[in-house]
Amino acid sequence: MVIKLITPLILAMFLVGCTLAGGPAKKPQPEQQGKQVQEVVDVDPVLAEKVKAIVLDVRGVDASTAVVVNKDISIAVTVSGFDRLRLKSIREEIHEKVKQLTGEHKIHISTDKKIFKLLKELEQEVLAPQGGQSLQQIKKRLDKINKKMHG
Repeated sequence: MVIKLITPLILAMFLVGCTLAGGPAKKPQPEQQGKQVQEVVDVDPVLAEKVKAIVLDVRGVDASTAVVVNKDISIAVTVSGFDRLRLKSIREEIHEKVKQLTGEHKIHISTDKKIFKLLKELEQEVLAPQGGQSLQQIKKRLDKINKKMHG
């Protein structure tokens, strides 16, 4: 009697296992799909120069660098002396002036010296590409820098 109950159960398990093994092919994972589609990257050095000029007009800013990729404007500035006591207000003033110029762009601003150095190197590569670095690689590096800026 036990054999009569177990036999259909084993048969059902065998059929379900065979059905799953021969099922449809797996769909590509999202990260695999992302590699197949190349994102369009638009670099705007002219707008970056305008942004740098506007930022240099802000009181307390000694030097500035900017990179514009797609709808992201990344700005880094150096501030010295007693003006370092008002970094927040300097960043806010920069944000307002740049927003008036561009409008729809997302603005990232940093007063960190390390980020200034990284962004300056990236700006140099955008202006004079060397080593065959693609725009996708530049965008990826800029995204990492923006992430470090927390905004």
